[in-house]
This record gives sequence, C-alpha cells and structure tokens, in this order.
Amino acid sequence: MRNLQIACPAGNFTLAFADSLPDDMTITVEMGAGNLRLAVPAGVAARVAVNRGPSSVATEGAWTASGNSYATSGTGSSWTINVTMGVGNLTLASL
Repeated sequence: MRNLQIACPAGNFTLAFADSLPDDMTITVEMGAGNLRLAVPAGVAARVAVNRGPSSVATEGAWTASGNSYATSGTGSSWTINVTMGVGNLTLASL
C-alpha cells in the first residue's frame, strides 16, 4: 500500500489524479479555506472520507453518499482518499 499526502493552504485548488497511480493507494488531503476539486479517473474505485468544518460537498459523475463518506465504483485501481478541510467547497468528480 502506498501513501500520498497533499497539503493545500488557503485558495482554490484542483487535484486531478492520474489513473497510473498504483492500486490500493491511500491519499490524504489537508485543505485550509477555499475551494477544492478532486478529479478521479473513470474506472477507479474510490472511497472518500470527508472531515470538514463549515463547507459543502458537491459531486460530478457517479458518486454515492453516506454521511461524510462518498464512493464511486470501477474495475480498475482502488483508492482511499481522506480529506480534512476547513471552510470552503469540495467538489468530487469522476471523469
């Protein structure tokens, strides 16, 4: 299992992950205040856990939501993404 940690200070960010990342990847994203867009390639099975302050979460594509957890299915790699965010907006995209 591989781990990737990303820190985003205040601002607007787009993180578009490549489908060439390894299977069983764990990605941890820490976001201050602002807008964050996470794009996951089509075919990747991603599970996203969101720990957030006063912020909103929107989805683009085939995501299911249960509380603060979001998932998209696929037959390719399987990733776990943990997002901790302060104030702002999070968009999860499956492209």
